[in-house]
Amino acid sequence: MSQYTWEFQQLNTVNYGLVNASHDVTVILNLGCPDSRAWYLENEKALFTKVDNGEIRLHLKFWNKPLDNLVNGGIADQYIDYRHPAQVRKLIHAIFTNQDQLNQLTEAQVAPYLKAVYHLTEQNNLATNLTANEIAAAGITGLPSIIVDAELKPEESFELTAL
Repeated sequence: MSQYTWEFQQLNTVNYGLVNASHDVTVILNLGCPDSRAWYLENEKALFTKVDNGEIRLHLKFWNKPLDNLVNGGIADQYIDYRHPAQVRKLIHAIFTNQDQLNQLTEAQVAPYLKAVYHLTEQNNLATNLTANEIAAAGITGLPSIIVDAELKPEESFELTAL
């Protein structure tokens, strides 16, 4: 299998857990992606239990994958404030829980919606460009993408309990 290495700088990665955790887990998401939502909400509790227990160091990255049905998620991804992981965790859960509302909006409605509902301000989109460059360099094409200890895992068959 190919090896995947990432930059975990605060500029484009939300980091959780101990630096010396047993495993490094990177998850690439899009806030408008139904597959990202399904995987994340199904695994959220287990992910953060393993983070809290020191079993994994979790890195979340957000990809504005250039697909028409992911445009609103790509816009929402630009509102992630990477400096505040605890707030980002709550935001991800809230947006994924209400993703249907986000995805029903026109592109022009997304920013006002995020500001009104979640009280967000747009962050520097340099983060989304950095992540897009990392993903292109790695040749990753799917969402969500889960990389465990530098190895890409198939999201449909990957079990967190295996860690």
